[in-house]
This record gives sequence, structure tokens and C-alpha cells, in this order.
Amino acid sequence: MFVGVLFYNNRTVYDGMWQEDNKCGFGREAFHNGDLYEGEFQNGKPHGKGIFKWINGELYDGQWSCGYKEGYGVWKNNQGDFYEGEWKAGKAHGKGLQKWGNG
Repeated sequence: MFVGVLFYNNRTVYDGMWQEDNKCGFGREAFHNGDLYEGEFQNGKPHGKGIFKWINGELYDGQWSCGYKEGYGVWKNNQGDFYEGEWKAGKAHGKGLQKWGNG
């Protein structure tokens, strides 16, 4: 494993650990549109614990598997909507608590 920074042509920047030319281990990826992921990677994708912050104010803090929200996590947006619980294949699935900001 080694640590390095990659600047993509589209202005996305990855700063973190690498293994055999793949993002692997802890890293930070700042996307050209302002989105940000900080956490663990495996085979070039979010995998393990990580936080994704979208430029529109959404945030997911939790477990990832092969680039998808998977396991336990918390999602919220800037309107006060909120979900805390289980995720599968990128979608809320199983036990969880959901609240809407407007009541």
C-alpha cells in the first residue's frame, strides 16, 4: 500500500491510500461538482465506514459496500428530513427511523 494524490481531468481529486492502482484504505475524494466522500475504499469504491456530503446539503454517514450504502447509516438533508437505520444496495431497508422535516 502507498499514499498518493490523483488529479483527474474533470477536476476531481483523490487523496489517500492506494493498492495496485486502486483506491484502497482511507481516502478523501473531492468531486468536480462539490460533492465529497471521506472514508474507506476497496477496489476503487467506497467500502467500509465513510461520509458522503452532497453539494445540495444531503449527508450520509455510515457503512458502504462496493460503492453502495450498505449496513447501518444515517442520512439527512438540509430540510430536516432524516433516516437512521439499515441500508441495502443503496436504499433504506430493514429496521430504521425516518422523520420528515415538515412534520
